[in-house]
Amino acid sequence: MKSLKKIFIPCEENNFRPQILEGKILFYLVILIAILKISLFPFYLYLPKTSFFAEITKSILIELTNKTRKAYGLSPLNENPILEEAAKLKAQDMLSKNYFSHKSPEGLWAWNLMERLGYKYQVAGENLAIGFLDSEEVHKAWLNSPSHRANILNPSFREIGISVLKGNFQGNEVYLVVEVFASPKIVQTKEFEIKKPTTPAATTSKEEIAQKENLPTPTSSPILIKEVSGAKTKPPSFLKSLVLNYHDFVQKFVYGVLIFIIFLLLITIFVRIDVQHPDLILKTFGLILLLILFLLLDKQDILYLIPHEVLLY
Repeated sequence: MKSLKKIFIPCEENNFRPQILEGKILFYLVILIAILKISLFPFYLYLPKTSFFAEITKSILIELTNKTRKAYGLSPLNENPILEEAAKLKAQDMLSKNYFSHKSPEGLWAWNLMERLGYKYQVAGENLAIGFLDSEEVHKAWLNSPSHRANILNPSFREIGISVLKGNFQGNEVYLVVEVFASPKIVQTKEFEIKKPTTPAATTSKEEIAQKENLPTPTSSPILIKEVSGAKTKPPSFLKSLVLNYHDFVQKFVYGVLIFIIFLLLITIFVRIDVQHPDLILKTFGLILLLILFLLLDKQDILYLIPHEVLLY
């Protein structure tokens, strides 16, 4: 008990200088926090190369979109499988034909694909993004763009569909995000099913099906297009939780350390207010300011330091 008192409480035994503020413990703690912060870099350098990263992006983008709408008093958007399929077709078409635009070289828009898939809409919109490393980075960029922000906060939209595909675009391996919004003319009462051709599948090519449905024709070029939102590549739940909550975990850890050190400082000052050690107090104040700087170093600031080219449309 006396040992703990000497470590944490200013008293005669430690000359009113708590050992925890005197020694190297706090120094090592700051080094640990710095390592935890810097370790975000490997997450965002490695994860974009995995299918898991894009799966997170898709789910979190919908969550962020609805969170933003709720903040503005708007109703949340419901996921619609037809809109998701339309978004996937649009993403596949852009990667296969190496363009980045709302309008395809053949003049097709996302809402044309919705109609071909049986979705009758009243209003529709589309947000595109490519080259981003994180779902929050994508969402923040969309909110900073007036036209994309207008889609996210459009009160007329009721449903949403998102597709995230991995592929080669202009010589770089990137993730392409297509986010489509719409409101149906009639309530969708049937589960979405992709229409099958009436002719035997064995004698009908993908190109013929695409021409019949007036959808983008699959490419035969060697460009890599990989759907990354399927369940086959689903990682362990621990890894998913770690990646999703890592930054929040580090922030909470820093907050905890900050509160603990402030508590120690107050004890050091007020237990014996007539016995003060200015050097110890200044040192602790400096440590508190350093921890505050760590808290201000947001994940988006770290992502900004990682070289990557991004585009919105």
